[in-house]
This record gives sequence, structure tokens and C-alpha cells, in this order.
Amino acid sequence: MTQFVSVTSLNCSIRAEEAVHGCKGSLSSLAPKSAQFLEEKAAICQPDNVYICDGSDEENHSMIDTLLENGMIHIST
Repeated sequence: MTQFVSVTSLNCSIRAEEAVHGCKGSLSSLAPKSAQFLEEKAAICQPDNVYICDGSDEENHSMIDTLLENGMIHIST
């Protein structure tokens, strides 16, 4: 299961890696209460991955490409 949270960086802190396996993003970029919430829920739910979005155009295109490749979305013509 993958969780998505919006933020700006791409480096997991050691603290995050202890609670969140496969973390892509930086909990230190989140507001303290948001980071705490994410760590608590990840410890309970134990997702395979957590992706903290940076909201960039590059990330948007990458996600759309991945969804297209996996047949999860289709382009209307």
C-alpha cells in the first residue's frame, strides 16, 4: 500500500526510516504535527511505501507517465 502526503523534499530522516519503510520524501519538511501523524499512522498501518510529494511539474509528469504505463489512466482523444 502506498500513502501520499504533500511536501517539498526528497530525503528521509533516520527517524522517518525507523517508522516508515520505503519512504521517499522528507518528514523534516512537514509541519511537526503532520510528521508525527504520518509516523504514527505508518507504524500502525505498516505500508510498503510512503511517498511525500513535492508538487513539482516534473513529479506530476512522472506520476502521470507511471499511471499511463500501468493502465490506471487513459488519455481521452
